Amino acid sequence: MAALIARERLDEGDEEGYQLLCFAMESSVEGMLLLDEDMRIAKANPAAADILGIPVQELKGGDFLDSRVVLTREDGAPIPEDERPSVIARRSGEKVRNAVVHVWNTKRNRDSWIEVGAIPSGGRIEGESSYILVTLNDVTARIKAQEKLTRKIRILNAFNDYSMRLGDTPFEKIYSLIARTARDIFDARMASIARYDTSQKTLINQEISWSDDTKGKAQKLMKIMEGIVIPVTDENYRMMMDLKVGVASNLHEFSFRKIPVSISDAIENVLGIGWFRGLALTSRGELFGGLGLAGLKGRAVPEIDELRVFAEITANAIKRKQAEEEVKSLLEGKELLLHEVHHRIKNNMNTMISLLSLQARATKDTEAIASLKDAMGRLQSMSTLYNKLFCAEDLREMSLSEYLPALAKEIVALFPNGDKIATEAKIDDVRLDIKRLSLLGIIANEIIANAMKHAFEGRERGKITLAARLKANRVELRIGDDGIGMPEAVSLESSTGFGLSLVRILAKQLDASVSIERRKGTRFIIEFERE
Repeated sequence: MAALIARERLDEGDEEGYQLLCFAMESSVEGMLLLDEDMRIAKANPAAADILGIPVQELKGGDFLDSRVVLTREDGAPIPEDERPSVIARRSGEKVRNAVVHVWNTKRNRDSWIEVGAIPSGGRIEGESSYILVTLNDVTARIKAQEKLTRKIRILNAFNDYSMRLGDTPFEKIYSLIARTARDIFDARMASIARYDTSQKTLINQEISWSDDTKGKAQKLMKIMEGIVIPVTDENYRMMMDLKVGVASNLHEFSFRKIPVSISDAIENVLGIGWFRGLALTSRGELFGGLGLAGLKGRAVPEIDELRVFAEITANAIKRKQAEEEVKSLLEGKELLLHEVHHRIKNNMNTMISLLSLQARATKDTEAIASLKDAMGRLQSMSTLYNKLFCAEDLREMSLSEYLPALAKEIVALFPNGDKIATEAKIDDVRLDIKRLSLLGIIANEIIANAMKHAFEGRERGKITLAARLKANRVELRIGDDGIGMPEAVSLESSTGFGLSLVRILAKQLDASVSIERRKGTRFIIEFERE
């Protein structure tokens, strides 16, 4: 309060105000400097001396900004003389408040952040020109806390982005991403990532990321580190699992003494390396690898807790990716096995079809020949399905559009007049599981075979049509011909023939309804729920 009153009276050129201000300065915890018209320090209080790191007797009569004190902005750029708070206050005659500057004491090698105010006086004191009162408050703790918070937020955002990119990166590129990201986040000169080989008990280097300014320097020395294999003793293994983050004094120690001292010293000198950190990549008591960081001399060393979080994120990602690769490998093996099974089944069916065909040619009994050809057709429907499965990527389901048109052509080709009968298909992409496709295939075989036997009697040409669509999750399949038509007396329910009886039985297994249209030929309409 005394200082405030003194400042007001000083503005009016009050001599007592000056004396009161001198008294207030001595007792104030706020740093205060009184500058004369030459911008030299007429008076300084103990708080100012403490903030600036210069004794009071050395401050008095000197320049506030002598060679011992360097003022810079927050970005490190020097503050020009005409932009200093005291100069602005003298030039404008207005108060300058809360100007935060970075102060470097060259003598004591100490930096601090100071909030500076400058108040010009309105009158003359002791016959001299007006004075400038400069106030100083050390805000170093506040600024550094803000810097630390800002850095923490930056690191947190970087970790979050890193986690997302790890999930999107294929396994073969993950080590490159880890090394590059670690170097960028922690402002390191070099980052090296190695995977742990459990069977060999070794760390095998996978990727080294160098900062741009190191490229071209000591290339031959750097090559030594690429592909390096480091044996991990039981003692080293326990140390990695216990410490998580290790500190090494040089590259030789950093590599578990694998890199010779002479080469270690050469690399460090050429690249200006000043610190090393080693991270054990562990997850749930299992070691997955090691990450090494080397930083430039004079640069900030990463905090241990940040390194541990990065290592944990990395280890979990590697573990997950390795598990995904194992599952992928197992699935590929299973797919190969299933393809082989289907291939053998298809070959066996083709063998049976060939045997039935030979038998049909060898016999003279027309009824036996017809029965053998019926059996060939039924086997052909399943053989076609397995042939399609063998070429497909998904062994669980297939589209009707891939299966039925090919099946129809193969069934028609079994009959003597097959070259005179056309097939026409208009089938939507309706996907069904293999079990229902197999049942539909046999149903289609019976209907088409029946048409080939009876629908085109006395005709040279004919057409088999197939149409399928999905409507409100209900599949509608139409199989028809433009032949002479099925007699009204023949129905699906009353037929004693094996073919139509089989259609009725299989339709029941599909939980499907079957109806027959007899206009301009014959059409079978099969309807069932898709799921």
